[in-house]
Order: sequence, then structure tokens, then C-alpha cells
Amino acid sequence: DNPALHAALELGCRAVVPVFVHDVGDPCPWPLRGAALWWKSESLRAFDRSLRRSCNSRLVIRRGPLCEELARLAEETGAMRVHFNRMVEPWYRERDLRVEALLRERGLLCSTFQAVLLQEWPESLSIADLGYHHTSGSGFPREGMPQASAASTASSAEGAASDKADWAADMKAFWEPGEDAALRRLRDFVANIETHKRPDRHRADLRNTSLLSPHLRFGEVSPRTCYAEAMRAPAHFRHGFIRRVLWRDLSYAELYRWPDVPDKSQRPQYEEQAWTGTAADLRRWQRGCTGFPLIDAAMRQLWREGYINNYMRHVTAGFLIDYLDISWKEGFKWYDYTLVDSDAAINARLWQQGGHSGISQWNFVMHPVYAAKNADPTGDYVRRWVPELAALPAEFIHCPWEAAGELMSRGLRLGVHYPGRMLLGTEGARKRHLRAIVQVRRGHPETVSEDGTELLLLRDGSRVLLRTRDDIRRDSEELIVAQAPDGVLHKKRGAGAGRGRGGVSLQQALLDSELSSSHGRRGVDADLHIL
Repeated sequence: DNPALHAALELGCRAVVPVFVHDVGDPCPWPLRGAALWWKSESLRAFDRSLRRSCNSRLVIRRGPLCEELARLAEETGAMRVHFNRMVEPWYRERDLRVEALLRERGLLCSTFQAVLLQEWPESLSIADLGYHHTSGSGFPREGMPQASAASTASSAEGAASDKADWAADMKAFWEPGEDAALRRLRDFVANIETHKRPDRHRADLRNTSLLSPHLRFGEVSPRTCYAEAMRAPAHFRHGFIRRVLWRDLSYAELYRWPDVPDKSQRPQYEEQAWTGTAADLRRWQRGCTGFPLIDAAMRQLWREGYINNYMRHVTAGFLIDYLDISWKEGFKWYDYTLVDSDAAINARLWQQGGHSGISQWNFVMHPVYAAKNADPTGDYVRRWVPELAALPAEFIHCPWEAAGELMSRGLRLGVHYPGRMLLGTEGARKRHLRAIVQVRRGHPETVSEDGTELLLLRDGSRVLLRTRDDIRRDSEELIVAQAPDGVLHKKRGAGAGRGRGGVSLQQALLDSELSSSHGRRGVDADLHIL
């Protein structure tokens, strides 16, 4: 399922030279690093091995200016045509257009293809029930590749990256990058997709998620293949999985509209918010030494495996923002470094929503102990990642400060064998954070409607109502939102929370008012509407 390669086969090309260029002029303001860079290196090696095994070919690796390297390789191999799949990040879209034009100026035929999304926007921004119109779900045929001609001066994938991988030891043990592993994981997940609907799908101690995100991130499996495979499952099971694939498209669309979304608030007034958390507090959170066992377990897993499930991303993000009062921007940076599936668009969307400054806001507050009872009821997850507390029973493992007798009998001392709590009063910390939010809202009354719902002011003068968390909307310090994403209040409110009357979705409003190339259809979104 690679449109560029498939098109080459359809043309009957005599030979295909697969190439990857490490672009020294990479325009991305958030280049790959850390865990994701490790995955990319391993993925390139896996691709090369697959080409050698299946096609008697290999992956050519070049380093230099992208256009120059492609043109040079075409000259060396006698190639007349260049095919590549377009990237969707705004900085890469602009680069790809320049490369395409320059290659044509040099006499090469150049064709580009959409491979990253289910639907290429702006068409995909027409909002239906799930936020998008469905694609047909038709897959791409998989056929053998013709042999690639060898370029005598081209380097191989063996030297694609450094072997300094001590940090990645646990990642290597847990993950297998590459297309073969991605397809196995996808088919296994779809075959057992009913686990995605179980009440325990948020459990941190169980593997109930697809674990496909890094494979999608690096193009080892496409969203079209995921969609087509999911369509084989019963409708009531596949719905949630497909919705998450569609949300991925939405993240890229938001990044295109707000290219600086990784480091600038989508609700501009929140750039003025005061944050009281310290660098030392941030470091304890990063190291998994907060004194709150579930938070520490998740942060340690993130460091060692490069991954935590979506629920734990919410828990750890909420703790950093709502309790430690540290900017979501710091959380974004850490996730960007430590996640194997690190993606600027998806990562920024999560942190903006958690930081109250995004197009939508989470309508829940993740308490570090209450969430633990839901995510790790037996304590096995904490025992695995926080072995200092392994001897504690489930009753106390998420709140060891209440287990003086148990600790003493096991020779454990908080602050010695395991860190003491960073916060003795979580409720007071949460309220202090809320007061800072209220101060921002009062300083910008033009961004708050009569009922407290926040507004986004568009360039054409129109205003859009944005989903606003209940306690924030009421300027209240009382905890009137759910303690977890699937809490009672959250379920009661349901998907229609914050629905406007007869309005237009934000994405459609942006297209109509600011993107002249749009011809999208109107639709109503549950989160917001245009005034």
C-alpha cells in the first residue's frame, strides 16, 4: 500500500530504485530526536531487509539537500521519473512543492501522491457524525516490485544511523519496527478487536490497545490499510478504532491551519497564563519521581519503552498541568523526545487540549489516585514499573503515604526508598491552577460568551464557540467535572456536550472564512458553532 510505488508499477517501469534522503535542509521546526529517531533508523533497516529478501533490491540511503540528491541519483541510474509520497506537515508541503518544481526544471518527470491520510484535506474537513465523511475503504493491491538497479555510488541502509542505543535496550526488546511487524500487529488487533470495547480498555496493566501508532507514524502501515482491515470487523467493534484513525487526520488539518501549534496557544489569550511550577518539579515528573505511584510508573514506562497508552498520556499530562501547574509546552517537549510515535501534529493536539488552550478542552480532571484505581486496580502496573513498592497490597499501592504500618513492616521509608509526594494537597494545587485560568479569562472578556463558553475570533470578524470545560466555563473552583475520561459525569454529558444550535463547525468556518481553496460541505460539530 504505497501509492508512489504502485503508480510506478502501473506505468510498467523497467526498474525502480527505492531511495531515502536524509535532508540536511530539513525545514521541520520539530525534527525527529530521541525515541522516534531510534524507530526511524530501525524502520529504514527493516525496509532495506525486506527489499533484499523479497525483491532482490535494496534501499539507497543518501544524505544532503533533498533535490540535489534525487537529481544526482537519477543521473547516476539513468532514471527519467521520480515518484514520492507527499508529506502533510505545512513545512514539508511547501518543501515538496519546491522539490517537485526543481526536478521538473531539470527535465525529470515528477509525480507525487497522497499516502499519509485517509482523505487529503480540505475535503476531509467536512464534518459528519465522527467528524469526517468516510472514505470508501478500498485498499491498494499489493504486487511484487521489479528489481531495482544498483547505484554504484549510493550508500546502503546499513550506515543509516548510529548504533548508540543503550537507552533503547527496552525499546528493542518490546518493539519490532517494520512493515511485517506492523501488518501482524494490525491483523492480530482486528481479530481481537472486541477488547477495544471492553470496560477495561483503559487499563494500564493490560495490553488492550493496537500499538499501531509508531507503525503509522513511520509509514510502515497506511491508514487506508488500517481502515480496510477494520471494516472486516463487526460495526459495533470497529467504530472506535476507525474514529481514532480519523482523529489522526484532524490533527494534521489543525497543524496545517496553525503551523505553530506545538509552541503557541490556539486560544491566543492563554499565552499570558502564569505558571508556577518549577524546573525541579518538571524534572521529578520526567524522571518518574513524583511520589504518586501511577504517575511515576507511567513516566518510567515512557522512558524505557517509548510508549504509554492513551489513558496514561491523559493522566500524566493532567498531573503536570492541573496539579504541578507547569505549562503544556514543557509536556509537549518531553513527549516529543521520549515517544517512539512522536508526531508534532498529534502530540500538540493532545497537549493543547489538556492545557485548556486548544480548539477543544478535556472535560475531566485526572486525579492521580482516583485514576489509578481505574487504570490499575490490582496494582500490577505499578509493581512492574515502581518495584520499590512491589510489596504493598493493592489497598495502599497507589497511596503509600496512608500505609505507615505496611511500610514499616516491610522496611520501607518514603523519601528514602521511594520519593515522598510532591504535593501534600492536590485539591489546593488544582484550585491554584484554576485561579490562573480565571485571571486570563477576566483579562480577555472579548473571548468569553455570556454563558462562559470561550470564543475564537476569526480573521473575517466572525466568532466561534469552543468547547469549554464545565468548571472553567463557570469560573468555579469546585470540582464539577469527571475525575476520568469515562467518569459518570462525562458519560452523562455524552458526545453532544456543548452542542450549538444550527451552527457551523470550526473546521468548516475556518475553511469558509480563511482558506479560499475550500469547497467543503457544511456540517455541525458537537464541540462548537459559529455565531
